[in-house]
Amino acid sequence: MIPARPADLVLVVDGIPPSKKNGQRILIAGRRRIVKASKKACAFETHLRLLCVRVRSLGSNYVATRITIDEARERTRIEVWDLGPQPKRGRRDTRRDVHNCADVVMDALQGLAFDDDRQARAVLTTYGEVAREA
Repeated sequence: MIPARPADLVLVVDGIPPSKKNGQRILIAGRRRIVKASKKACAFETHLRLLCVRVRSLGSNYVATRITIDEARERTRIEVWDLGPQPKRGRRDTRRDVHNCADVVMDALQGLAFDDDRQARAVLTTYGEVAREA
């Protein structure tokens, strides 16, 4: 859930994040195959990391993130809220990546609930309690 207060971190970046999946490259190292993100995705990620060099890290705290893509102006706004420390969980302190959960769901619904996941203009994924329907 996005807090009703100003974000702890706001970045406005020129450009639109390209897909990591489109244009993937397969590199072969000995007997191993390594799937690398597209060159455009790697370049955008590097550019964003360079902008964040002087940003205060939120460490391992929980965060909420809103990413707004302005296709007309070719700009991306990134807002991050600090939600506080995470409780320790499990033997290895493991947690799921919420964005990876959304990817799996969107891929599964493609062709059934909608034609293509590129149609999505907003995807909100949160952790919380889910009541069972009666």
